[in-house]
Amino acid sequence: MSENAGDFDYIVNRRQTFSRSQIEDAERILRTLQYEVSADLIGLVSTSGVSLIALKSSGLTDADALASLAAGSFAATRQLARMMDETEFTAIFYEGSELNIQIAEVTDETLLVVCFRSETEMGKVRLISRRAIGALTVALTEKPGTAETGCAADKMPETLNAADKITDDGGRPSGTN
Repeated sequence: MSENAGDFDYIVNRRQTFSRSQIEDAERILRTLQYEVSADLIGLVSTSGVSLIALKSSGLTDADALASLAAGSFAATRQLARMMDETEFTAIFYEGSELNIQIAEVTDETLLVVCFRSETEMGKVRLISRRAIGALTVALTEKPGTAETGCAADKMPETLNAADKITDDGGRPSGTN
């Protein structure tokens, strides 16, 4: 795929631009994640508060407003980490009576927002999201056209039977360090 001006549609900020193929790969990964955790909303947002991708399965709130508030919340959490001499916090969770939200860092410039019902186990969302974040990182940081298959979703480990593949070492698949 050639890197001409028509290939780049999504400008996150002056330092970050995503190609159409990168966004398409990211959307495939997000659709898989949405299916696996039965999320009401999955969003990929910039740290400046711009909604890049929003997948909604119900009448949830405005994705642009959610992106802006999620980015602001994550920025505040980053500052809290600095104040506490913590290198960084990479994810935050909000637990409500009906709905939960996870906001997690994908790259320095992008965040993953997952809104899911309280019936879905938070641990399941954390585990599957962690794997999706790995695949998203690859999709968003590879140069367009460098992946053999062209689909970053192919790089995401199967997660439907995630319990079979984890150990007590923090959720990593068996046989990895």
